[in-house]
Amino acid sequence: MSVSRWHAGDYGGGGAFAGKLRKGDSWMWARVGTDGRARIGGSVKVACGLVRFDAEVTPAADGSFRFSRVRRVREVDGTRLRAVATVEGRFEGNAASGSVYGRLRIRRPNGRRVLCTTGNPKPWQLRQRVPVTGPGAAQPTTTYLGLTSEQGSEPRPFLLRVGRNVGRVAFAIFEYTRRCRRED
Repeated sequence: MSVSRWHAGDYGGGGAFAGKLRKGDSWMWARVGTDGRARIGGSVKVACGLVRFDAEVTPAADGSFRFSRVRRVREVDGTRLRAVATVEGRFEGNAASGSVYGRLRIRRPNGRRVLCTTGNPKPWQLRQRVPVTGPGAAQPTTTYLGLTSEQGSEPRPFLLRVGRNVGRVAFAIFEYTRRCRRED
């Protein structure tokens, strides 16, 4: 497969467009190989937690893709989690966009069940890293999408939301790896 409509490389972003983290907000990454296959991962916020996903897909000739992933986890206290993520979208040039739907079911050891979702599928956008040409003026109520410079086995998405007053950051979302020193 030829990667002519989209570019190989790392993409970062998500869908957090309000002034605070809320249900349906997401942070995502993609790594597209020269063979056209893409590994896509991230998290989407639901009222009772996070739904995480990671999948390898081969986009269609027009750059479109769709996948669902189920993740089951049993915690130390016996709580069982079942997370389902459905992601669909399209790569176009050095960007991608689409929607994500998340559902999380929690079964507590006492039998209590909690179910929460994103509601409807929520929009997301990814951008490929571009060369820095110089500082530009921040735009009010704008979410900037990209990647951190942290090296690792997968790209690290970064979202920065500028408030109405361009001198303030409304929020920033990113994941990072913190190395803890070992205590003796």
